[in-house]
Amino acid sequence: MDRIDPQTHKIVSVQNDLLKSKEVLSITEKDDFLWFTVSDGLFVLNKKNHGLLYMKMEDMRYMCSLLDKESGKIIIGGINHYISFVPERVLDEIRQGQPVILTTLYVNNEPICTGMKYDGNEILKQSLPFTEQIILNHNQNNLTIQLTDSRYNQIIKAEYMYMLENLDKSWAPLDITNNQITYTNLHPGKYNLIIRQTDDSGRAIAIRELSIQISSPWYSTLLAKLIYIMFIGWFSIWTINYFRVKNNLKIERLEKEKVLELSSLKMEFLTNMSHELKTPLSLIISPLNKLLITTKNTQNRKLVETIHQNATRLSSLVNQITDSSNMTIFKDDILLSKLEIVEFTRSIFDMHKEAFDEKGIQMEFKTDTSQLYIYVDILKLESILNNLLSNAYKFTEKEDTISLIIQHSNNKETPTLKLIVSDTGVGIPAKDIPFLFSRFYQSEANAHKNKDGSGIGLSMVKRYVELHNGEVHITSEVGKGTDITVSLPIINEEITENSVLVHDDNSLLPTSEIKVLIVEDNVEIARFLTDNLKDMICTVTHNGKSGYEMAQELEPDIIISDVMMPVMDGIEMSRLLKQNISTATIPIILITAKDDKRTESQAYKLGIDTFISKPFDMKELEERMQQIIRSKSLLIRKIKQSDIIQRHKEIVAESIEEKLLIRITEIIEERLADSDLNVQKLSEISGYNSKQIYRRIKQLTGHTVVDYIKSIRLKKAALLLEHRKYTVSEVMYQVGFSNPSYFSKCFAEKYGKTPKQYMESTTNTI
Repeated sequence: MDRIDPQTHKIVSVQNDLLKSKEVLSITEKDDFLWFTVSDGLFVLNKKNHGLLYMKMEDMRYMCSLLDKESGKIIIGGINHYISFVPERVLDEIRQGQPVILTTLYVNNEPICTGMKYDGNEILKQSLPFTEQIILNHNQNNLTIQLTDSRYNQIIKAEYMYMLENLDKSWAPLDITNNQITYTNLHPGKYNLIIRQTDDSGRAIAIRELSIQISSPWYSTLLAKLIYIMFIGWFSIWTINYFRVKNNLKIERLEKEKVLELSSLKMEFLTNMSHELKTPLSLIISPLNKLLITTKNTQNRKLVETIHQNATRLSSLVNQITDSSNMTIFKDDILLSKLEIVEFTRSIFDMHKEAFDEKGIQMEFKTDTSQLYIYVDILKLESILNNLLSNAYKFTEKEDTISLIIQHSNNKETPTLKLIVSDTGVGIPAKDIPFLFSRFYQSEANAHKNKDGSGIGLSMVKRYVELHNGEVHITSEVGKGTDITVSLPIINEEITENSVLVHDDNSLLPTSEIKVLIVEDNVEIARFLTDNLKDMICTVTHNGKSGYEMAQELEPDIIISDVMMPVMDGIEMSRLLKQNISTATIPIILITAKDDKRTESQAYKLGIDTFISKPFDMKELEERMQQIIRSKSLLIRKIKQSDIIQRHKEIVAESIEEKLLIRITEIIEERLADSDLNVQKLSEISGYNSKQIYRRIKQLTGHTVVDYIKSIRLKKAALLLEHRKYTVSEVMYQVGFSNPSYFSKCFAEKYGKTPKQYMESTTNTI
């Protein structure tokens, strides 16, 4: 269709595919619009902008049209019918638009009906045309919305536009072929779908809005995000704190290592100093002991006693320094001796009298018993009392009172001795009491009164008391004083585990025949020993190597040796001597300032007979030497020259060592068939300490306990084989062997024949 411009006479083509397919039957003009009648409807053409609308008349066919100028109506005629209308009203209705009606909703390609639940979610609570908002789950994010057909079925110019706010940036035309709007894979959030209808000029004449909300999954909700933020924040703080704490711990560990290193250096220095002090103390105390015996003048004797008392106290302090360098003390490390506790405690208390008097402190000694004998480690009890009295002295002032009280409980089941050190001094805050027994702990409240304290005194007291199976308690009140109570069980047995073996036989062997080898690098100590052992045959050497060679040459009755020596120390020399058959049974006494428990344990494992610490009492050393030599000379010869299996009951036991050996031998004989018999069982059955058994058997027989048990088993086996009443296997089981090959091997090593050969040889002899 063409249009001619009357002014310019130009021809403008008005093209429309729909109009081309229609046959125009009539044209009616009114104002700016041309009304074209076609067979099934009506076209309206705007002469100004060439906008074209098509209105279909359903089920009707029209042939012509005319304009009634009087009424202003257009009449369209058909077969047996016509229709009239006012053009302006129809155009106004078109301009105003018709409501946009949503007819169908599809979610994930599934049609949604009113009241229908989809994945547990009721999407449409009322029909879609009246719905203003729909709420969907996070997985219901594929939508298709269908619009109703327009009143005028075909619109030449796009009449509907739509846009999804928060997603689309521009308007999109609606596809008029299906009237559907589709969105896929929508993210959780709020959207607003706007659909508008436009007139021929592009003006919006009808708008429809639909709010769409897609819920977030649980892990994307606001609460979840807050939890994530809190967790990340907490984790960040924890990480920062972790590395801060780790760094602080590292710094503390380094500081602690440095403190421990410094403490170790201090302890090493103190130990070395104590080592140097013990040698001159030995040279002081031993002559003082002789002076006490020989001095008759009363005044001189009192002076000597004062010197001896202070030298002994100095020795005790040196021992405390050495003990503080090694706090790992075990129950087997205490040596119990019978002690009259009242007099001993009074003497310790009196030793502090001068210091107490000088400070103006009053002293009280109270006891509910005049005499009481108990078994204790004397040195450790002395250390306990000295520490408690020293602490009381530090925290008391002039006119205060320090009391030492002895209380004896006569309970038959658990008789107890209580030693109470009480003072009326400054007292201890309650918060510090639980920590007072911790090593190096010092109360801050009283630190100014004990500036030179180390904080190890009470920890040593607690450890020593526990070694005696006792208890220690503190009660204190600030400004009123402190009571420290030590409770010790009273041991009534005359000989207990780890006790010093005492005997009443005072007869000694002739000393003129005793050969003593002294191995000591300190010339003064060596001279002091030879001077005091002048009745014996003494040979002196100054290092372990020459001592080992001299022992092989002289075969002495006893060896007295220091531990710390040049070339070869005493421990290594002792090890070589015990490995040598010719010198294995020679008793060895180690005298040294290095009296730490590791060295002592190492020495006893090598079979050392006695371990004596410097400074030592010469009288004690002489008595110990006589005890060892007598045991060796009277018992070993008797035991080794006799058949213990047959004759041990006929031997008259002259000492406790002999009694112990015979008792152990009897137990072994009674339990020969027990293949599991060992040192521990012997200890449990006999009541002797396992360490004591090992030392005595080694000392008296030259064998270890295991070898001694095996030798008795083999002697018994030989006796049984000689009588030929049992087979070799029966004899093997009767003497406690369970492996035939091992039994045969051990028997052959001792008798030079296998059990079977031995039994046959005895038969041939008979």
